[in-house]
Amino acid sequence: GTPADSAITAMSRVHERLNTLRLPGAPQVMLRISVGVAPLTPQIGHYREWLKSADMALYKAKNAGRNRTEVAA
Repeated sequence: GTPADSAITAMSRVHERLNTLRLPGAPQVMLRISVGVAPLTPQIGHYREWLKSADMALYKAKNAGRNRTEVAA
C-alpha cells in the first residue's frame, strides 16, 4: 500500500484503542480524536505546505463528524 494507506491503518488502530481505553479508578470517559494525514511527496516544496495540507485534512475530519481520519487530497 501507499504511505497514506499505512497512516490510515495506524490511525484506525489508535481509534480502536481509544474507544476501549479504561483508566483504573477514573470515571468512564470517551476519548475521541480527529486526524489529518498528508503524504510527504517530492511535489511539496516547503514543510509549511505539508503542514497546511495536513491541517486542511484535520478540519475535513472534524467537519465530517469527528473521531475519524482524513487524507489530504
